Formats: sequence, C-alpha cells, structure tokens
Amino acid sequence: MTMTVEPILVVGIAGFGIGFLLGRLTNAEKRSQSGPIAVQKPGRLPADVEERVRALVDNGHKIGALKELRDSTDLGLEEAKNIVDSMATSLPTNNNGDKMGTVRDLIRNGNKIEALKLYRESSGMSLKEAKEAIDKMEREFG
Repeated sequence: MTMTVEPILVVGIAGFGIGFLLGRLTNAEKRSQSGPIAVQKPGRLPADVEERVRALVDNGHKIGALKELRDSTDLGLEEAKNIVDSMATSLPTNNNGDKMGTVRDLIRNGNKIEALKLYRESSGMSLKEAKEAIDKMEREFG
C-alpha cells in the first residue's frame, strides 16, 4: 500500500490555514477586549493624550510621540503620523511666545532666513523640520 504525497500535502496546508485563521481570530478578540481608546472624531484627541503627545513633539521626540499616540488610541500608523507631523510643523506650546511672535513678524516682513534661525533656536527642531514649519507659516500668512 503506497501513499502518495499529495493528500498529505493537502491535509498539511489545510491544517496550517485553519490554525492561522484561528490564531488571527483569537488575537482580534484579545485586542478588542482591552486596548486603546477609540478616537471618536478625526482630529480630536482626548486632552490627556494630546498633552502627552504634544510634549513629546515639542521636545523633538517624534517617534516617541507617534508610539504614545498609537498606544493610546486606535489610530493606524498613517493617521497617527499625520497628527504627529501636523503637531511638529505647528508652533510649539512652550513658553517662547515672544519669540514666536517675532518669528511671525520676520516671515511677514520677508526675513525668512532670520525667522528660520530664531524658530530653530526656540523650538529645538532640526533644520528640515524648522524649514517645513516656516514654509507652512509663510503659506498661512500669505
């Protein structure tokens, strides 16, 4: 009595497929029972989450901010990255209000390089991040 390889292969593949699907279902149930809070409206974060993420972004920790945002909400990677990038290109919420006013005035007067230097100095951002922020402000101010 000779057994062919094909039935064994089919049974093995079917068993693997069933095991894979059961594993996915079990993990999905675990994730839905305990886990991150749901963000109800796009762009609206719970105040405590936004505060923690903003603090990380303002201190130049974009990856940490992204991780905190994803751990605290049910946002996907792309959505969370867009929020963190948006926070990074907006004005920091630290106590540099007078410098930020000066940055705005420099942009309005066409002194983009000086605005970039001051913004970078007060925010601690990289040159690329600061340039993107200044460009965004320039577009907003017209």
